[in-house]
Amino acid sequence: MIIDCHMHVEWLGHSADDAVRHLDDIGVDKAWVLSWQDKDAGLDLYQYLHLSPESVMRAYRKHPERLIP
Repeated sequence: MIIDCHMHVEWLGHSADDAVRHLDDIGVDKAWVLSWQDKDAGLDLYQYLHLSPESVMRAYRKHPERLIP
């Protein structure tokens, strides 16, 4: 079994469904989905928008067999 240890959902328009399709495309079984809580980390704010724990849980409830909260 292959598990991706770093994935975000609802990031730059990528949904949980998109994430699972990506896993299928690259042959990965599951992914650990992370939130992003820091809006001001000295990074490009366009790319590092707030990704809530709630978005992680929504993705998990939709794909519990593939996504790990």
